Amino acid sequence: MPALIEFFLDHPPDLDTYPARLHGAACALFETADTDHEGPVKHFSATPLVFTPHGARWRLGWLDAGPPPAVPPAVRFGAAVCAIVEHRVGLRSYHELATVADPVRSVELRVGSPMYFSRNGRDHPLPDPVLVARSLVTRWNRHAPDEVQIADETVRDLLQHLYLSDFEGRTVRARATYSSQQTGFVGTFTLALPATAPPETYHVLAALARYAEIAGIGAQTTHGYGACTLAGATRHTSNRKKPTSRPGRR
Repeated sequence: MPALIEFFLDHPPDLDTYPARLHGAACALFETADTDHEGPVKHFSATPLVFTPHGARWRLGWLDAGPPPAVPPAVRFGAAVCAIVEHRVGLRSYHELATVADPVRSVELRVGSPMYFSRNGRDHPLPDPVLVARSLVTRWNRHAPDEVQIADETVRDLLQHLYLSDFEGRTVRARATYSSQQTGFVGTFTLALPATAPPETYHVLAALARYAEIAGIGAQTTHGYGACTLAGATRHTSNRKKPTSRPGRR
């Protein structure tokens, strides 16, 4: 089931990590010899390492409906082997993500690593609400069980009404490989729904906002791009009861 997994690592002083190495390390943790490493479907997301005086912290997301793999004693970034001193796993099933949260009119997301979208062969490094929502819905429906899939009609309603109400940030250029760079957005942005939106969309927005912390947003989330946290939300008040089984019906 979906999970936020946090590793606390002991690392050499000259440890050099960049997206390609983050991706390789995450693949070694989450994939097996039978996995199609070149395939488009990945069951995880990754964030950049956060270095502290006592080591490094690394957060990953597990997206599959099944349990995450067992944690090994160490992880390798290139030639550097880092011992896993401690780890924490926060499990949240798709059913829980879909039904527990109150419906919301708006959500504020804080993007901590460059976020961008691949659009018609071009990079789009801005928090476009349609691209954000499509990114999250695609990952949700790719991994979630049938009973909590977001229905096509609900997706259309969400994309039709969702808008960007505020953002504050900038584009940055960050390392992609040892020698290349990638441009992406870093900062905060707020997605909102009008009072006239269909009732189901408020529940879906709440579920996707929490899911974004696990899945990341945009392109190359397995390489550490598009890592985000939910910074705040405005509750939607309604006389309707929230659904008890899924964010949208097939």
